[in-house]
Amino acid sequence: MRDYGELPKDKLFSDEIINEIMDEPDGVTREQMKFALIDRAAEFGKKTESRMESILKAAEKELKEAKQETSKKTNDFDHETDFDCDYPVLKCGYWVADMRGIQNPSAATVDRYACPHPILPIQIITNIEEGTQKVKLAFYRSGRWMEQIVRKSIISSRNKITELSDIGISVTSESAKNLVKYLSDVETLNFDTIPEIKATAKMGWAEDGFVPYTSNLEFDKDGRFDSLYNTLQSEGSYKKWKDFVCELRKSGRIEPRLAMAASFASVLLKPCGLLPFWVNIWGKTGGGKSICCMLAASVWADSEIGKYISKFDSTIPAFEARAGFLNHLPFIIDDTAEVRRRLKDDFSQLIYQLASGEGKERSNVKLGLAYKTTWNNTIICSGESPIITEQLQGGAVNRLLEYEMDEGDIFQDGQAAAALLKSNYGFAGAKFIDVISSLGFDKILELQQEFFNKIKCETYEEKQLRSLSILLVADKIATEYIFNDGIYLSFNELEKTLTDKNTLSENERCYEYILGEVSVNSNKFMESGDRFTETWGKYMKLNDTGEECIAILSNVLNRMCAQGGYSLKAFVAWANKKGILQCDKNAKKTSKLVKMPDGHPQRCYVIRLPNSKTEEFLPEEGAELLL
Repeated sequence: MRDYGELPKDKLFSDEIINEIMDEPDGVTREQMKFALIDRAAEFGKKTESRMESILKAAEKELKEAKQETSKKTNDFDHETDFDCDYPVLKCGYWVADMRGIQNPSAATVDRYACPHPILPIQIITNIEEGTQKVKLAFYRSGRWMEQIVRKSIISSRNKITELSDIGISVTSESAKNLVKYLSDVETLNFDTIPEIKATAKMGWAEDGFVPYTSNLEFDKDGRFDSLYNTLQSEGSYKKWKDFVCELRKSGRIEPRLAMAASFASVLLKPCGLLPFWVNIWGKTGGGKSICCMLAASVWADSEIGKYISKFDSTIPAFEARAGFLNHLPFIIDDTAEVRRRLKDDFSQLIYQLASGEGKERSNVKLGLAYKTTWNNTIICSGESPIITEQLQGGAVNRLLEYEMDEGDIFQDGQAAAALLKSNYGFAGAKFIDVISSLGFDKILELQQEFFNKIKCETYEEKQLRSLSILLVADKIATEYIFNDGIYLSFNELEKTLTDKNTLSENERCYEYILGEVSVNSNKFMESGDRFTETWGKYMKLNDTGEECIAILSNVLNRMCAQGGYSLKAFVAWANKKGILQCDKNAKKTSKLVKMPDGHPQRCYVIRLPNSKTEEFLPEEGAELLL
């Protein structure tokens, strides 16, 4: 304690001395300092002593009021929610939150209320793929508590939070600012109290298991896939489903066993590092193809068409979104007839898009790249006619296994089969995942490589054989661990799903397509002598060999290729290499000047016609065309 005995008179009333005494935290010491200062003031006379006592009294009063104000502010900021519910009590700062609603009593009357009913955040949800957060809100309306998950960006903006009125939360443009502030304060003050969970909007393999069966990840509900997620459940009797399937397997029909194998195989693509592929079952109407799709869906989910099973009338972006959600679960689509007319029999783009395993890159509202959707599953579909057509590109054929139905109906009573599958489903998938988890990914990969090496041959493309090998692996595991009936699919039974390698060349198919167009329009290549007749070219013969050729006007061949979905440039390069195309001698141009029936030379592509004596075309050195 300072000694005030030597303190001069002009320093007695300084702020430094008064604040020093008032700042002393110990009450006894503070009183001793006050008396010592008063005694020193008394030495300068009664008037000085009286002034000192008055100043110290005023300073004491100010200190007391300051402490009371601080205490009041602290108490006002320490409010907690007081709702009559089972939700945890949360700190809410200045806000009074009880069953009467949310208000700030210290604010002006106009700005006092945030919400006329109870509301609070009870959970933070973080999406592990996108890194975005949502908040689960609990609110009390109409005599009951309700919960709703909303995006964080909605409750953080006074312009967007009014959207919550659509779900029953009372918020207006006037109260929006206060409700945003209240929810923000509660979340900030309870950072360590409000639970945060990890969630995903993708089904399939995760770091800790398989969603939705063995993983601890929650489903990220936001309304986009809620109805589809709700189909992933079990219903009815597993025994009824299994007994029905076992009897069906004994019938010897390949189609239902193929559909189930494709369904099981979907979750094996990731362990084996394989790409998505299509399985199409086609045949006459009423044979049971759609029920095969229902059977494939019943392994995992509600098998009713329109629920887990989708239709072909969706857009490609919608297909991408659905595939991204299913991720490793099979994507099942019924009835190709619905889209065949719209695609004009060319499924190439759709096959490529879903078999690529990723959606297109798209920009977001900030002109940056949006989150890209990915998946790795089988795509199972059915229809009355094959997907593989003349227009289908070779790369798309590689990503497709197509099975034509055998004669007769697949199911003895299709109506009864459909009714049973609609009532009993969702059991086998979870059991299959348990088996895969027990066997381990290394074992699955070993089995796939073993099957692939057994069926590998030069007749078929490797991509198709790898797809077929995983079907055989899935069928083997399901047969031994689920059905226990020893009825296995074999390569011989499924070989018809493969396409001969020799028919996959897009340029060979383009050549056949061109010949077909020439044959259909043969009159446009004849020398009619009528200058009003439309001319596409003319038939010709090589001088040396007399071999027949067809000269096609450049613009006509370009149009043919475009209509058939082929690349003219790629075909011309291939045809030139194979000796099918006759070019100008010692010239880089692949087209030739040919005299047309009207006597004028025109730039044409001169293509050899097939020779019945040989299957291959060899280039003729020095061959000349008659002009």
